[in-house]
Amino acid sequence: MKAKLKVIKNWEFEEFELTGTSFKYSPTGCKGMVARSEDEIVFWTYHFVQKCSGVLWVKGEVSRWIPSPEPKEQQDVWEDPVLLSCDRGILLVCPASKSLWWMPQMDGEWIPIPMDNWCAQGIPKPVAVTGSQGVFPIVCRVDNSADATNSFTSLTVDFETMTAHWAESGSCVYSKAGTRQTHLAAVERAGGNFAQADFHYNYPMIGSILEQNGQFYAFLESSTINPAGLSLMGYYWYLELKENGLFKKKLWGKDNLSRLPGKHGMRRKFSGDRTCLILSPIFKNDDWKGKQKVLRLSDLVLIDLAMPRGYASFHVLDVWGNRVFLSDEKDKLVLCEMTLE
Repeated sequence: MKAKLKVIKNWEFEEFELTGTSFKYSPTGCKGMVARSEDEIVFWTYHFVQKCSGVLWVKGEVSRWIPSPEPKEQQDVWEDPVLLSCDRGILLVCPASKSLWWMPQMDGEWIPIPMDNWCAQGIPKPVAVTGSQGVFPIVCRVDNSADATNSFTSLTVDFETMTAHWAESGSCVYSKAGTRQTHLAAVERAGGNFAQADFHYNYPMIGSILEQNGQFYAFLESSTINPAGLSLMGYYWYLELKENGLFKKKLWGKDNLSRLPGKHGMRRKFSGDRTCLILSPIFKNDDWKGKQKVLRLSDLVLIDLAMPRGYASFHVLDVWGNRVFLSDEKDKLVLCEMTLE
């Protein structure tokens, strides 16, 4: 299936670098933003003039810069906040200060929400996500690799009582129960320290995660983090996971990429409206010639995107309904209408 993109609106934000690290070089790259409606998107970004990080909230003709609620002395560049979105507003999980903040609407203020525990396994990573019914799946890392996205957990927020609770445990992803058992036994022998476990486990990197009615769905981006090894990416898979991290069902993807001629690899994230996966090839020598596509989750149909004239180098950031947000990965933001052909 094919879709044509037509430009509706352009923005330029000279004070910001909208996307940060390129998606090519990190499992968290270009994933710190989330669409909230047909003309609304929120970024976690850096303000060059004010020299601080925070949220850029864009909606139609209006935009607002909102500095981070986390005190500067508690901020840590290795523990960036995680941006969450839902029908009740946006939230910010701040790993460095172990705090949670809520902003109900664009013109509101940060409101702290107490948590009765903290992420049980790993450090939350800045992969923005849309939650449902107060449940937010969170991508984490459990070892010493700063950009790793090798585990997941969930955070449940009760907006009526203003409380939040993390799942009692998190999990890495495993294709076999025996491998999981061996790995966790090694971690236990190491006193819970994943980095010191005597069993070397080649963790799958979780590019993005979705929770729906108690079921977890993830997009795995092989086990490669370092761009020097991108040619060694072995697979990519969209699949359903059990809560303990075991594969439940492979839904779409490809194995044995290393056996194919040339370099291959895929990254991306679930759309803000939770209806599709935005797929981004890392290299330009595969069957897709480096062009992005959208995988519709309802029927696993791939949609080829015809970029507007003059925007071939722009990157698809997010999708909401028939609206697509593009960026030059610097300071330009574009809203397009998507028409299926």
